[in-house]
Amino acid sequence: MARFYVVVVDWRLAEPICLFWVMIATASFMGLPVGTLVLETLAGLYVGRRYRHAGIPADGFPRRTRKASLLVALVTGMASLGIGILALRETYILAAIQKIAGTDPGAATMVLAGGMVLVLCLLLVALQYWCTRAAAARSFRSSKPI
Repeated sequence: MARFYVVVVDWRLAEPICLFWVMIATASFMGLPVGTLVLETLAGLYVGRRYRHAGIPADGFPRRTRKASLLVALVTGMASLGIGILALRETYILAAIQKIAGTDPGAATMVLAGGMVLVLCLLLVALQYWCTRAAAARSFRSSKPI
């Protein structure tokens, strides 16, 4: 089992595979980011165990997980931004935003809706970054080195 975590994976191969599974997770939950949050938190568990089995010292671990966490958070953000932009094309979503904000139809509603999508995507990126780092740290601490 430990060999699973020590295998060197070429990132040129891993990134398209990751993007494929993110698209599948996003589609499975009909655009909600639940699938990507779970999938990429599991990626954090893998990263933590992989670095533990590779013998990475504890002081070098935070810097290495920062890169992986940032990558998966940006992938989640890109997927969510795409879904948010597609959602803005739906008339009933714009009508709901107009009702909530109390604005009349027009460009102001689109700016408000676009701002809401952007803010929510940034919050989701921060949440995914934190979840991935926390999962990696927990996995790193709880696994036994080879």
